[in-house]
Amino acid sequence: MDAYIRYEKYRSQPSLNDLEDMFQAIAPLYKDGVYVIVDALDECQVSNSIRSKFIKTLLRLQSREINLNILATSRSLPDIEQAFYGHSRLKIIAQREDIERYLRNRMSDLCSAAKRSELQNEVIIRIADAADGMYVTLP
Repeated sequence: MDAYIRYEKYRSQPSLNDLEDMFQAIAPLYKDGVYVIVDALDECQVSNSIRSKFIKTLLRLQSREINLNILATSRSLPDIEQAFYGHSRLKIIAQREDIERYLRNRMSDLCSAAKRSELQNEVIIRIADAADGMYVTLP
């Protein structure tokens, strides 16, 4: 709470090191362990080595004397695969029928596409074509 108030007061953001220190101080309070879920790690910013630094921080925290469990989802990218080399991986491949069913059920949420069936079909086909599976990494 002190950190929140301090950063809010100065309208600033904590650094990755600050967040790591806070996490390391708080995590031991949870005797059953801490679970960190990172979805779409491949979408993390690559410039300025942001993704690389984030992954290194996660793995460094896991290697310390705290009970930390990480679940990260990502598309298969060389830098992410290399960073998690030696850790458990599970490849999940999206089934085209499931994607299409999901999109058809959610199409009404897309206002501009909801009334135009040709646009709906185009959106569904493009997204289903682009879905090429996803890896779930379990360090």
